Amino acid sequence: MCADREIIGFVALRQLAEWAIGRVAETVVESFVESFVETLAETLALEPTPSPIRLCCPSPPIRYACQHSKPRPDRVCSGSRASRIGVPTSKPGVACRAIRHQEASLTERCNWVKTPADEHYHDTEWGVPSRDDRHLFEMLVLEGAQAGLSWSTILNKRENYRRAFANFDVEAVARFTPEKIEALLQDPGIVRNRAKVEAAVLNARAVLRIQAEHGSLANFVWSFVDGKPVQNDWALYKEHAPAFTPASDALSKALKGYGCKFVGSTICYAFMQAVGMVNDHQTNCASRERCAALAAKAVTRKQHSAKSA
Repeated sequence: MCADREIIGFVALRQLAEWAIGRVAETVVESFVESFVETLAETLALEPTPSPIRLCCPSPPIRYACQHSKPRPDRVCSGSRASRIGVPTSKPGVACRAIRHQEASLTERCNWVKTPADEHYHDTEWGVPSRDDRHLFEMLVLEGAQAGLSWSTILNKRENYRRAFANFDVEAVARFTPEKIEALLQDPGIVRNRAKVEAAVLNARAVLRIQAEHGSLANFVWSFVDGKPVQNDWALYKEHAPAFTPASDALSKALKGYGCKFVGSTICYAFMQAVGMVNDHQTNCASRERCAALAAKAVTRKQHSAKSA
């Protein structure tokens, strides 16, 4: 009898150890994959990827606070994150979903925001309607530079880009010589990718042609949304916002027609989000209504100008 109890105890201990090892392995593998993908994205320069940062599909798997790949009805999640936001964990199978719902309702920013640089950019610029040609050209260059990298990487290099590219003066960049391009490729403050640097110069020359034909770069790009920002309604940005749309497809095709490079549809959609042609702030984001109000004001101002003319 004593031997039987020892065997049962040993089996139970082994099962417990196997379960623990499995959970640790699952967490370690998940962490490794995330780290690997992020590192790979920082090193490669591929087109296209959307901004602010979706490396794979427009609808990535839902992440739960307990780190489970999906809710498990037979397990209770009692981690510190659940405790910190006050979600009860006494009911099996409920905590994961409750944490996800409550965290979504507590946030005041879109869920793509990760770093302090992201926060500042999101709160002050992303989604704000812009019709300034210098700024539009800047975002066109930066979105192209971001292809294959994280948006945070580009934000951290933004001042270096302004210095290197003559504060995004279109005419000045259009005059860059092959020697200037070679010098830029030695500048550690920017993404030293030849194709991207050369594309910035080619795009500047294309923008000059666009300005000559359409009056301004703003007139040209805003025509793809009929001059009025598209107001979307996403509960969660990363889960619901698209990577491209028919409008970004059309803009991409038109820009390529002028000889622009690094202007695939996903890059164009990221550009449209950045300059406020599309308001993709998620519904619980504090910036959503502000950008919508600015868009309405801009449309009203344009209508008054048209009547005056």
